[in-house]
Amino acid sequence: MTMTATESRATDQLVTYSYVLTLQFALAGGGMNHFIVETGGTLDIPPGYSRHQAFQELRQSMIAQVRAQGHPTRGEPNTIFFSIERDSL
Repeated sequence: MTMTATESRATDQLVTYSYVLTLQFALAGGGMNHFIVETGGTLDIPPGYSRHQAFQELRQSMIAQVRAQGHPTRGEPNTIFFSIERDSL
């Protein structure tokens, strides 16, 4: 696939961020049963993208993955930890 000049400039403007997200899911059946899931990695984010947008997309993706794996969860999970920072030292 060949990129156009506009696509190339957009790709050049992406900034890589490193993230960690930890969610606590309540198990179906009630009580105090729960499990914790953590994910982390890097994202290439265009200029003008907000931290909140990145958080919401990562969170929704993680929830969908957990439910697709068949875990018997109930309600919405609690966010225990979230961090996103530029992936550079």
